[in-house]
Parts: sequence; structure tokens; C-alpha cells
Amino acid sequence: MKFLSSLTLILSLAILTLSANNNDLKPCAGTTKSGQPCNMKVTPPETYCRFHNPNAIHCAGTKKDGTPCKMQVTKQGDYCHYHSSQSISHPINK
Repeated sequence: MKFLSSLTLILSLAILTLSANNNDLKPCAGTTKSGQPCNMKVTPPETYCRFHNPNAIHCAGTKKDGTPCKMQVTKQGDYCHYHSSQSISHPINK
């Protein structure tokens, strides 16, 4: 019985924390392919979600259809986990 009351208290605090944090969130300034506003929420001072961030660095690999990969990476010229084999088969000229 003591366990249930402790669990209830922990869950109540978690819900309060989540609801307090949701009040700080703002909608992403990006738009979807169909022209609708993005539904993702961001924490200020950010204005874009990770999908619409114009400053994001993308994978240097290409997909099977020849289009550039849109996965985000940490450094310019890096490959995502899907295209890491492309970095081996296409070494950077030094």
C-alpha cells in the first residue's frame, strides 16, 4: 500500500513537471511540404524544430534515387549511419 501511494506521488509530480514544461514550448516556424504549419514544439530561444532548422548540417551521402540525404550530422562532409559505407568507397582527396 505504501508503494502505491509513493508511486502516485511520483506520477503526480511527473505530470506537473511535464505540464509546466509544455507551457514554455512554442510552435516551430517551419512549414510542411503541403504548406501547413509544422506541429512540432520547440523551446525558446529556438525557432525551428530539428527537421526545419535552416542551419542544420546534412549527410554528404546520396540516396539510391540520386537525391541528397537529409539526415543531420555533426560536421560538414560527414556521413550518416546509412551512408557511412559511401565515405569508404569515395575517400576525400587530400
